[in-house]
Amino acid sequence: ARGQFFVFVVDQSGSMIDEGRLYRAKTELRRSVFALQASQRFEVIFYNDVATPMPGGPLPRSADQKSKNQLMNWLRLIGPDGGTDPERAIGQAIALRPDAIFLLSDGEFPDATVDAVVRLNTTKIPIHCVDLSVSASGEDSQLARIAQGSGGQFAARPGND
Repeated sequence: ARGQFFVFVVDQSGSMIDEGRLYRAKTELRRSVFALQASQRFEVIFYNDVATPMPGGPLPRSADQKSKNQLMNWLRLIGPDGGTDPERAIGQAIALRPDAIFLLSDGEFPDATVDAVVRLNTTKIPIHCVDLSVSASGEDSQLARIAQGSGGQFAARPGND
């Protein structure tokens, strides 16, 4: 994605323990954030039944080494637990008005999630979705529909564990 400010919304629900999904999500997150230039900004919001932004957030933070180190320290505290409700986390991400949102999940959402995201995303911020499940259901999945409806891209990244 192009831009200066990106928000990463990452699933930490209990199902993310399967096939190392949360580990892979954290790996992708680290790779993406460390590729950002210091002049760019980012925010990370994990979710299960609740939304959990980085300490002091949700807010745009510089992609400097200090913020990247804070992210690394915080990631050590994040484990898989609870149910799955991305609506609040996506709402927080949209409210920050980033250039793009990256949603990393196994896509096991409540049925009304796609409609809720459409209602929240009135400004059509692109939401790029990464499906981390082994049985990634492809272009008809909720993640694919969220990406398509927002102008984002969809990618399946099933694990091989």
